[in-house]
Amino acid sequence: MPRLRLALALAALALCVMSNLVGHIGPMGDLYSPWYGTRIMVLHHSNPYAEEVGQHIQIVYYDHILSPEEHKDEQRFAYPAYTAVLLAPIAFLEYSTVWAAGLPILMLLAAAAVFCSIRFSGWQISRTDQWAAVLLAVSTPPVIRSLRLEQLGILVVFLLAASLLALARGHLVTAGMLLAVATIKPQMAVLPVAWLLAWGLRSFSQRRVFLFSFLGSMAVLIAAPELFVRGWLFSFIHQARAYVGYAQYHSWLSLITGDTMGNLISVAALALTIKAVYKHLDADAASWTFCLCSALVLGVASFIVPTLGTLNSQMMLFPAAFILMRNFASLDKRIRILFIACLAWAPLVGIATFFIDNGNVRLIQMTPGFLLSCTIVVLLALQFPKFLAAQA
Repeated sequence: MPRLRLALALAALALCVMSNLVGHIGPMGDLYSPWYGTRIMVLHHSNPYAEEVGQHIQIVYYDHILSPEEHKDEQRFAYPAYTAVLLAPIAFLEYSTVWAAGLPILMLLAAAAVFCSIRFSGWQISRTDQWAAVLLAVSTPPVIRSLRLEQLGILVVFLLAASLLALARGHLVTAGMLLAVATIKPQMAVLPVAWLLAWGLRSFSQRRVFLFSFLGSMAVLIAAPELFVRGWLFSFIHQARAYVGYAQYHSWLSLITGDTMGNLISVAALALTIKAVYKHLDADAASWTFCLCSALVLGVASFIVPTLGTLNSQMMLFPAAFILMRNFASLDKRIRILFIACLAWAPLVGIATFFIDNGNVRLIQMTPGFLLSCTIVVLLALQFPKFLAAQA
């Protein structure tokens, strides 16, 4: 039976890879702007947020400089400058080399994020079943599309999962450093960072090593780019404000329900999440309670955080999904059927996208992805008291 599950997982992975990666998007992908911004800063000690840098990237992507009337992603370097410091080695490589190496590296990071999430959730399964779970998770459209575009969001998901696992294993210094590096995409890391800082402050005497590790790492990250570009932080803030405007950032809820309703639901979901986890700030990092709270925070963040309609934020659902799988037998029969139906969307979307014109692929992927996110988060929230009581 384990071998059968592994074979099915391999088949799902192969199907989704064929349907999504055969049309590997253009020669650029999402790695070009961080690569070029890194090259400008590290090799030329120039400001990666400068107007001419953004214009060069636009010419590469669109063959011309965008006019104010064109409502497109301006493809500027919109990362904190310490991202360029962390990516410094790629500045010495041609982009063709970076692009070719990016896919296998990011695929390994995606698999590592799944492994970390399984270990953090405490789901005790055989090594074969772990590989089957990894292959199934990597074959889902959120991961496949992120791989197709070579998005750094995969790295952030891995860093968040690895940080939580390090905390659970008692490696406080490592956890703080990993969490700091995860802030290269602030919009994805803000809620997990807020939760873990609040958790650390609640028992400062016991958790100060983690807090000092995170704050010290952040201080180093913020200071390091000053060696290349002085005053980068002000340029980044200005760039980030402009980016929110031209990139038309929306949460998943806003994309599906509209801005007003989406914002209202997001605020309500955030308030309920804060209420649920606040009373458990004393929980030990190795405890089931901490695991549940962290998974809930990541799950809520996955669909209320502003994105560009990409799918990479949904990868933060891995811990929540594996917690539900760990407690699958205790779920109501109707809930189990619903959960299985939602998980089945990945291979079905793979089949659909294989036969449908690429122009419709994104819509097909987005809607079930949103439903999957909501289902997993709502199921975990509804089962939250039951799971806590069972552990007690």
